[in-house]
Amino acid sequence: MLAAELSRFDINQTQFAILASLKWFSGNAQTATQTTLVAHAKIEKMTLSKSIRLLERQGLVARSKSREDGRTVAVVLSPEGARVIDKALVAVENADEMFFGKLKPGKLRDFQALMRHLVESAA
Repeated sequence: MLAAELSRFDINQTQFAILASLKWFSGNAQTATQTTLVAHAKIEKMTLSKSIRLLERQGLVARSKSREDGRTVAVVLSPEGARVIDKALVAVENADEMFFGKLKPGKLRDFQALMRHLVESAA
């Protein structure tokens, strides 16, 4: 369901995670580098690198020397990337609501608690 929604924006789930992370970094006035993106988005380094190159070719992100440290490369959303991620976030939230909305409130709380437990146990 998510793959179908994201295909409307010509991105996949990995690219979505990168764009959403870049939006978070921008909104929190933090510089994003490939290293910080690996940690934030929990994406393997090589996969992230390939995805960023593709996103750059699509005009959704830009890379430049970091202002804080000339040895590192900053990754930022382009104006088009910001537009795409804003629309994709709404589409993903709507898809999540359609999917999880089938659970009654009590079952949804149970499911969320179980998922939190699994995520925290894996960390």
